Amino acid sequence: MISVDRVDGDEYRCYCPFHEDSTPSLCINIHKNAAICFAGCYSGDLIGFISKYSGVSRIRAVGIDPLTLFELSNTPVPPDYLNTMLWESAFNNAYLNGRGFSNFTIKSWQIEYNDLAKAIRIPVYDDEHLHLGYIHRFVNGRSPKYKYTFGFSIDVLFGVHNFIGAYPILVEGSLDTIWLNQCGIFNSLALLGSSLKSKQFQQLKALGFTDIILCLDNDHAGKEADQKIKKQLERDFSVYNVNLPEYAKDVQEMPETEVQKLFGGG
Repeated sequence: MISVDRVDGDEYRCYCPFHEDSTPSLCINIHKNAAICFAGCYSGDLIGFISKYSGVSRIRAVGIDPLTLFELSNTPVPPDYLNTMLWESAFNNAYLNGRGFSNFTIKSWQIEYNDLAKAIRIPVYDDEHLHLGYIHRFVNGRSPKYKYTFGFSIDVLFGVHNFIGAYPILVEGSLDTIWLNQCGIFNSLALLGSSLKSKQFQQLKALGFTDIILCLDNDHAGKEADQKIKKQLERDFSVYNVNLPEYAKDVQEMPETEVQKLFGGG
């Protein structure tokens, strides 16, 4: 059991069970489905927290009520122990964790919550690691899902700064490339949409590629885009297609093991 102090409503504070803690550094918010350790042991959704604490898989953790792990103490704690931005950050980490992204991936791609935009912020770099701007990904149902910083053009190849390989796997979205990277597939580039822009075409040529794999979204729009882009590329490249399983709209909906099987480990 974890001895917790109630801060306010569904928010609790306690000594972190994942490290030697001299002061209570773990905060849990049931309503926001998030937990944060100030020492950096954990930041993400409650399923991940329960999985780590109980030593069970995420699938088994779904059936465990976090309140059954708590033993409530009577220590008074002032309200607003954590500011809104920290909770929003954990909430959005929880969104990414829920989609399978690890905290290591989130940190290594420098993904963070932007309080001003109220969205997940993903930085974009060119092949010389020059920062070009940010992609803002909204997770609250807002449409459109994406917004870009002023002056940033989407005619770049996302992920080129982390690219390793002899040929690229072209996908539509930034999260697709990040997901493939987490799966050990380091040769993915995202078009940031369902079209191949002229500058992207020229960059693919400048990078010296001869072979290209297309792995666009598994919906009507993605299949139409696939045919159009394939015709554009075939003038200068040998182009191959990867067919996603029917259940997956895009590669990010595939489990890591299935991704690795599909691409042969990159």
